[in-house]
Amino acid sequence: MEDGSNWLAILNNFGFPTVVSFYLLLKFEKQIEELTRAVNALLDTVNRDK
Repeated sequence: MEDGSNWLAILNNFGFPTVVSFYLLLKFEKQIEELTRAVNALLDTVNRDK
């Protein structure tokens, strides 16, 4: 998927919104994982202090 023709074929087959959604999902996946770890750590701290 490195060259432009493959991206154009994807756009033609799946549509622009699908491609943009997939790109954003991949881009923000790492941030979502970090937020999940932070929330879990906060929950552990709150539960330990009870």
